Amino acid sequence: MNVAQFDMRWKLTGPGWARLTWVADDEALEIDTSYTGHGLQSLLRAVGDLKGGSSAFVAWLSDEPCAHVFVFTGATDYVYVQVLHLPNE
Repeated sequence: MNVAQFDMRWKLTGPGWARLTWVADDEALEIDTSYTGHGLQSLLRAVGDLKGGSSAFVAWLSDEPCAHVFVFTGATDYVYVQVLHLPNE
């Protein structure tokens, strides 16, 4: 899927919890996550590494007992993102 518009929003939902809404064009993914500092830090580190020339990065969001893994690859002209849901981290 080629994406023309991308948006990522965070909403604090409780002590230590937040909801990530990841929107690419008209497709939306919502993830309730704990350990918000670690998840946000790993996504921001992915952006920094990709901008710095890295060709791949893996970010992790924990949503107990599950997890979502974001695999970023091919960062020369386009960035490809795969979002994997792990049912039991």
